[in-house]
Amino acid sequence: TKAKASLVSKNNAFKNERNKGTAFDFDTGKIKSLEATLKTIGISKYTDTRDKRMWYAKNKIDTLTEKISLANKDKYHSARLRLAALASDSFIMMFLLNTGMNHAQMLNLPWDSGAFDETRDDINYKSIKYRANGKQVEFKVGSTFVSKFKKYLKLREFMLNANDIESFEHLFFEYRKKNFRKIRTGVSDFNEALISNFNISEVATARQLRSFKNNTIQDISGDYSQTAIMMQHSEKV
Repeated sequence: TKAKASLVSKNNAFKNERNKGTAFDFDTGKIKSLEATLKTIGISKYTDTRDKRMWYAKNKIDTLTEKISLANKDKYHSARLRLAALASDSFIMMFLLNTGMNHAQMLNLPWDSGAFDETRDDINYKSIKYRANGKQVEFKVGSTFVSKFKKYLKLREFMLNANDIESFEHLFFEYRKKNFRKIRTGVSDFNEALISNFNISEVATARQLRSFKNNTIQDISGDYSQTAIMMQHSEKV
């Protein structure tokens, strides 16, 4: 129809716009009002009049409302899985920060059944222990981090179930274009995702994350030997 053709042409005109979060408020988790969306759009060669900005804002709100409605009806909607993938990537960064592992150690962590034991080392730390691929694996995390680790395992299971996959040999993975694979990207790629999706400008490198962890452990325990233990993980046959 003419109406649809008009929408397509106008959407193409705006394809170079990078108004991430134009109609969505990431702070409140809600769709923005028309006036708030208009403020976000600003003025460009594509939105140089109020009528154009008004059309663009309404179109953004209507499109987002429809997408949310469709996603809410489908447990494994592609939008849910994209968010799940971003949440998984986010947890990996939290895991690196909390354990002090380097990237190579983290991406090679094996995983089998999902069962693990937790033991308290002291008031601040716990050990996570499990067997996978015939090996005993152990790493230490902050005591309060264990609950987040359990949530990640549920998220991991959700993503695998969505794609009818029973298991994946590594604890962490990348989910890209409906495919699971061993992690190939690094902190810089995650930082790019933060910047492009949420306009977050202050990001940390892998080295900065590990340095922060090192300093935090020393501040809490005052024990350099404890720091050395926490900044590594063990893997035994």
